[in-house]
Amino acid sequence: MGNQVALLTPCTTLSFPSKILQIRSPESLEDRYEIDDSHPIGTGKFSQVFLCWGRNQPESRYALKVIDALPDDYMSLGMIHEEINILRVLGNHPNIMQLVDVDEVQESNCIRLVTEFCEGG
Repeated sequence: MGNQVALLTPCTTLSFPSKILQIRSPESLEDRYEIDDSHPIGTGKFSQVFLCWGRNQPESRYALKVIDALPDDYMSLGMIHEEINILRVLGNHPNIMQLVDVDEVQESNCIRLVTEFCEGG
């Protein structure tokens, strides 16, 4: 028997509340992390990634992915939220980047993900 692969596809019947993401604490992301936004360590079509570290644990380095210019269409935004929920469910799987913190900024229409920082490519 070969390896079984489970495919995860977007669920088109889910209805997403207006604020699906929960901020971990009443503090802002800037209160919890020091962010080096002088230059991105990665870029994509809708996002940039910056290096950051915990204010209370400066030796802990993380990657901050800022997804800005969120898509207006419901399905694309739903897929972003679904990907975040999948990362939450999978937790500490050794082959998947760990999600550390999530922040949704309504005023600037962006979602910010703090993940483990994987050095070395």
